[in-house]
Amino acid sequence: MGTPHYMAPEAGLGKKIDHRVDIYSLGATLYHLLTGKTPYHGTSATEVLKAHVMDPLPPLQDLNPEVNDDVCALVERMMAKKPEERYQTASEIVTEIERLQGGSTLGRERIPGNETMILRRFASGKAASPPGTAAGMPTTGDHTPEAHAAVPQAPGWTRLLGWGLAIVGVALAGAAAWLLLREPAAPAPPTTPTPGLTRPATPPAPVATPGTTPASVDPAVEAERRDAAQIAALSERLRRDGDGADARDIGAQIADIAARPLTPANRQRIDELRTRLEDLVRRRRSEADRSAWSEVEGEATRLTQERNWDLALRRLDAFKAKDDPTLAPRIRALREEIAKDKRQFLAGLDERIAAAQAQKSVARLRDLREQLPKALLGGEVENRLTSAISELEEANRAALSGEVTAVAADLARWELVKVAERHARIRNQLGDSTQGRQLDDYLTASRKLPELITAMGGELTQKGRLRYRGALAGWQNPDIEGTNAKSLVLLVAGGATVEVAWGKLSPAEILAVGQMVLKDGFEPFRASVNVLAQAKVGSEK
Repeated sequence: MGTPHYMAPEAGLGKKIDHRVDIYSLGATLYHLLTGKTPYHGTSATEVLKAHVMDPLPPLQDLNPEVNDDVCALVERMMAKKPEERYQTASEIVTEIERLQGGSTLGRERIPGNETMILRRFASGKAASPPGTAAGMPTTGDHTPEAHAAVPQAPGWTRLLGWGLAIVGVALAGAAAWLLLREPAAPAPPTTPTPGLTRPATPPAPVATPGTTPASVDPAVEAERRDAAQIAALSERLRRDGDGADARDIGAQIADIAARPLTPANRQRIDELRTRLEDLVRRRRSEADRSAWSEVEGEATRLTQERNWDLALRRLDAFKAKDDPTLAPRIRALREEIAKDKRQFLAGLDERIAAAQAQKSVARLRDLREQLPKALLGGEVENRLTSAISELEEANRAALSGEVTAVAADLARWELVKVAERHARIRNQLGDSTQGRQLDDYLTASRKLPELITAMGGELTQKGRLRYRGALAGWQNPDIEGTNAKSLVLLVAGGATVEVAWGKLSPAEILAVGQMVLKDGFEPFRASVNVLAQAKVGSEK
């Protein structure tokens, strides 16, 4: 049927399916490869399937901002809820991937807006991150805290409309301010002093004396003042915004200022500001690494509990900050715990396998194989268990075959008690097999043959002896006088009485005697005499 985490909605609903379910599953696999997580989650297979059918696809860039929009759109179309909205052939997907590899955009239009991760991500207040953006670092597409506060968190297109109106409003306000600045200032109206209040005197602007020129401003001093003001503004911004500061924008402005010819004082100020920003970035990266480590640690612990040690170790190896001095000891300790858990589990399993083999218990070996963790299925441990089960089953089959042959010999010798004893001991091991059914026939015969003897004895007692025409047990034309549990009683030439053990008589002779003595009453015993004949042939082989 498929694995729930990768199943197309129509497969989960039990509808008619075609090759497009494989395109959906491949899309879910790409989603998993790009994010490290399956698209949908749940506590049961039913919940996961329901999510595939009902829930929108979680935005891929929320989990991996480095994936570009075109790749997101490719995955979205492959995982469209409706089969007709997916790519219809594998060749179409190959063509799209080749376009992306060649630097082009997708050839197909995006699926409807309400389906796309990119639009839903934008509507939720998260802009798509460009390739190469580091997780946890602000980008020019991120909203400022003020914007988050100003725009209501309305769902879907309502929120998009809100953002559009906000952007238009800001643009209009900026245009109005620019026009005001461009117009010449109107003269201020005269003011009447308020009683009790005085305005500080403003020194008059210098008036140029005829024949003189105003003192010119030193450009170097003006540049130094400008640089100092910009550095101070950035420093204040960094102080005010704290950990929420836009490090990318501030860093770009610092680089722009640092590229200028600065005075020693301003050079020192910009270097100090750069150091503060670097400290902020390092602190953010450290916090992001610690947060990422908590997630990796939890996943590795869960995988270890599931006995999926190798995948847990690969998760640790893939952790980008594994060489961080503050995290390296914890990673090393967790690796040792995982390796220790694996050694202990496999050592205990080896002991249980050896014990089951010593006991020649196929059932116990099967139980051990059924209890294997999923991560060990198809591996060396399962193969070893399967091989051990096969060897024991073959040995048991050979032993049981010998037991069945021994039962046939017991029946042929008329050791009927042994037939019942062996049947009780080995019957369950044969199950519904040909040998098992044959063993049941031997047991039935061992019970019917004594009844045949009793029936013949009663008939002879009632009607008297009967003359047997022909050779019987080596005697020619003997009279059959009677029967007992061990033998057939004959009156032979010369008047002598002879007891012939039942085991000395052939099945054909027993058949002839039974038919002669019981006539139609022999029919219920015919099948058992035939089984006796088969047992005799089998034991002789």
